[in-house]
Amino acid sequence: MLSLECDRSLIHTRSVSALTPRQQTEMMACFKRFGFVILDGDPAECSKQDFIQLTQYFGNIIRHNQSDDLGILPITLLSNYPDYANTHHHHLALHTDGAFEAVPPAVMAMQCEVAAERGGLSCLVDGHEVYRYLRQVDPVGLQYLFEPDVFHIQRDNQLAQRAIFWHDRDGTLKIAFRSDQVAKITIRPHAQAVFERVKQFLADPANQIQWSLQPGQILIFDNTRMLHGRTAFPPNSRRKINGLWFDGQPVATDALNLNKSLD
Repeated sequence: MLSLECDRSLIHTRSVSALTPRQQTEMMACFKRFGFVILDGDPAECSKQDFIQLTQYFGNIIRHNQSDDLGILPITLLSNYPDYANTHHHHLALHTDGAFEAVPPAVMAMQCEVAAERGGLSCLVDGHEVYRYLRQVDPVGLQYLFEPDVFHIQRDNQLAQRAIFWHDRDGTLKIAFRSDQVAKITIRPHAQAVFERVKQFLADPANQIQWSLQPGQILIFDNTRMLHGRTAFPPNSRRKINGLWFDGQPVATDALNLNKSLD
């Protein structure tokens, strides 16, 4: 468990609206350095309306098909949606959101309203570390994951054919990944072995950052760099998390340089 990164990325504030200029700078610096940041706010002041104030730092809200009127996705137990990973209590494998989309969300934020009584730990793995690992142990297989049709993923009427790793126009390394049983996933045969290497790396707790998100806290991470997941929690839990997707193009601040190129 890489707790040091969590300690360095924790910013104490009453709410998003109460962030001082110094805290705003610190938040963005942590986000760019570590790929994530945690705002530790006062539960009494951390409303949904305050949550959406993150748009000024991380861009426009991207709606999910389960989003409410504010664009917020409820991450809680919902028996009517068995095909959605955010609605169950089971272990959730490390993944990036929006792998079905041509352009996945740039940033995701998770605001805790009610924490799980036990379990339900948020888990993160840095995609840059996955890349570095594969570059050392399987450089040929790594190149397979850059092929534009190596990864097929389907759920309901959503279908995507894509690379797992790619570079943006400015050379930024990005990742899209999913391996759970909810979606139908197909990997090109020649890339199956390296895909399994990725899954094994992600499943190792020694490679994970884990955090027990508490009421008032907001976890914000780069969805094109950080893979996220969750440990299981009791099936009768009251756990409730609010989720938001952002396009990474804020109007009020300079455009985010979400990743740095890796050679």
